[in-house]
Amino acid sequence: MNYRNIIIIIYLLFFVSSCKQETNNITVIEEISFKNIKPASEKIFLSEFVEEVQYIPLETNEDCLISKITGIEMINEIFLVHQKGKILQFDWKGRFIRSLFETGKGPGECFGRCFTIDHMKKQIYVYDNFKHQINVYDQNGSFIKVLKNSDGPNCFVQNILVHQDFLISGLLPEFSPEYFLLAYNCKDDVIKYKYKNRYAAGINKKTKPKVLSNYNIHLQVFKKFVVFKETFCDTIYQTTDFNNITPRYIVNLGKLKLSYAEQLNQNQKSTSSYNKKIKIQRLIETKAYLFFLLKSGFQNYLAVHEKKSGEMQVSESLFLKNDFDETMDFQVFGLLNTWYHGDFLLCIIQPGEIIEYMKTFNPSMSNSEFLKTATNINQFDNPVIMIIKLKSQILWNFILRNQKKTIKQEFINSVVIERQLSNLEQLVFEANLQVITADNNSKIAIC
Repeated sequence: MNYRNIIIIIYLLFFVSSCKQETNNITVIEEISFKNIKPASEKIFLSEFVEEVQYIPLETNEDCLISKITGIEMINEIFLVHQKGKILQFDWKGRFIRSLFETGKGPGECFGRCFTIDHMKKQIYVYDNFKHQINVYDQNGSFIKVLKNSDGPNCFVQNILVHQDFLISGLLPEFSPEYFLLAYNCKDDVIKYKYKNRYAAGINKKTKPKVLSNYNIHLQVFKKFVVFKETFCDTIYQTTDFNNITPRYIVNLGKLKLSYAEQLNQNQKSTSSYNKKIKIQRLIETKAYLFFLLKSGFQNYLAVHEKKSGEMQVSESLFLKNDFDETMDFQVFGLLNTWYHGDFLLCIIQPGEIIEYMKTFNPSMSNSEFLKTATNINQFDNPVIMIIKLKSQILWNFILRNQKKTIKQEFINSVVIERQLSNLEQLVFEANLQVITADNNSKIAIC
């Protein structure tokens, strides 16, 4: 029996045991409180959260010039980089492979607004901004099919995710005022769930007040859940199949909470109460942490909540100070669609930022990997991917660390193990959801 099977058996026994112990209290929803939090001027340090860092410079040639990356995904050791309607593929060493498709309006062509990956089927779903449809490709760029009715009438898709048989679309409310979220069942070819926009009446198509932003609905697949949150609702929801939608967390901002009415009157003077209130602009849930991007007036804050201890850190800097290898700081929310998988996060470093940083850089304090990347870069090169491996209390990560794997090997192993566990976890999660069934029309929410 290899170590992967041992991990799966131990994990399943531990998980089922934990579920039995918590069944009586399953309706107790964890509250994440910001009521007494005061932002610190100091940065939050990277070493508190990270075990390993790697830098991957993307190859530069005339076929893969990149100006701005808006999203990144990964499938079978291949990075898929989204920029200006294109999706470019690079291997783990940053070498360019191909463009996933030709941009245009012809058969199989596309102008991608956003994309996602079905890791089980090894397929890539791309929302075509020209045709308002989902194109499906295999990992080699071969066109498979079109999902034409996945976003409903009069909808404008902001981002998409795949979970089991569902394609979940976050909608841009300025152009799709009726709903925030749609769940399309790819198997049955129907829209199964619609998350209604409670503020649709406040969106005037003629004046278009900038009340709602591109980050109005947060979407993330975490373990076997789709996790989502609407900006002005305090509840972070979870679901596995859109039959049962239950609260996952309640976020308590107390008197600091910015209401929809206050946001609607955002044109008040800078001294108004609006600029002192807070809303959650974005969030990322990992196995051990919750990362929040907070917005107060024109000021942004980074908050990190440790799940196990309940401790919260808030900083005026949006970067994690890199005291781990004493090189460049890590921007958690640098991408439009933040990339997270397993215990890994990444950010993009522009070549100009590296060149500027090297002017005051002390080579004796850095690891050789960063130094090799930084000294060979020029201002016209493609960006560098910075990957961090987060600390975690998860059992299999401890075992994998003791196997002395590289960050690449650990990432691939974490994907394999998560897939092997998925069916086992699904049975346990569905059993729990039967206990806490929540009707779509009577959700628990503090809004």
